[in-house]
Amino acid sequence: TASGAVSYTWSPATGLSTTSGSVVTANISSTANYTVIGKSGVCSFAKTVTVTINSLPIISVNSATICAAGTATLIANGATTYTWNTNATSASITPSPTISTIYTVTGTDIHACKNFATSTVHINPVPVVTPNANSAICVGQTINLTANNTGSAIYTWSGPNGFSSSAQNPTIANATISNTGTYTLTISLGGCAVSNTINVVVDAMPTIANAGPDAISYNSSLVMSGNVPLVGTGVWSVVTGSGSFLNNNQANAQVTNLQSGQNVLQWTISNGACPASYDDVIIIIKDLIIPNGFSPNGDGTNDAFEINGLEEYTNVKINVFNRWGNLVYDSGDYKNNWNGKNMSGEDLSDDTYFFTLQIPNKNTVKGYVVLKRK
Repeated sequence: TASGAVSYTWSPATGLSTTSGSVVTANISSTANYTVIGKSGVCSFAKTVTVTINSLPIISVNSATICAAGTATLIANGATTYTWNTNATSASITPSPTISTIYTVTGTDIHACKNFATSTVHINPVPVVTPNANSAICVGQTINLTANNTGSAIYTWSGPNGFSSSAQNPTIANATISNTGTYTLTISLGGCAVSNTINVVVDAMPTIANAGPDAISYNSSLVMSGNVPLVGTGVWSVVTGSGSFLNNNQANAQVTNLQSGQNVLQWTISNGACPASYDDVIIIIKDLIIPNGFSPNGDGTNDAFEINGLEEYTNVKINVFNRWGNLVYDSGDYKNNWNGKNMSGEDLSDDTYFFTLQIPNKNTVKGYVVLKRK
């Protein structure tokens, strides 16, 4: 652009849009000098200008490979300001694409010259990690750790007691309690590493069961004498005979409804995957021996109505009736102490009397007894 004269002549003509006029356009690829001569009447003057061609900036940007759900860092260089196709205007961006994606950055230098570059973010799939182990392990057995097959992946195991392995499916022989805990499996594939965990429990051997001593009793309700387990839990069961436990997990559980004769009860202590320990106890229940007569004459022999075995019971209720059905004696806690007197303390006459015995946890017993003093 020239000014101050009436007409202008430009030279050389190379690259110029025109050689006359106050404004011309130069279309050149390298720096060049141009001279313009301005005339006003008979006067003229000349001036030379230099048109400088600046090189385009060389823009560079890195590409990246990330794992699925990861984040890439892309950094552009070679310009003063930058504009990305994400509308970001910083030199670096941190995209998290879900698929492989091309990013374009345009750089502008101090001369306002622009250039661009592209970057590709590649996505590698994340491996699936599924650790497993045998679920039932007792001390001395083998722990079998297994991992899902992921082709050419790298497997890394770590766990309690300093355990580590690069095998896909490692084993731990002769397992101990110290092998109990959390095991971590890391699978690396294509630069992507993912971890997952599994808990392994190694059970200790249960306490050796002791069901207690065998017993002979008239009472069909007893308290058991099993040992309290230090390791594991116990449970009572009936092997032969009968019996009802109020709480079959208690070592000293009460058992009722034992049948007459032999009953075999079993105390079992178990702990997880380990073999259980068993012990049996034999309980023989004898029938009550009820006499069919007594002679309360004060001679020290058969002076009371004594039922052998009744001393093992409490809260035994007895009702005694004469032949006409009249109640002549009763007790809510009979102790083998009926001596032939009625409830007023008077001697009953020699006769046959009828009784009912109500014994806790047993069927009511009915019978008769002959009272004869001579």
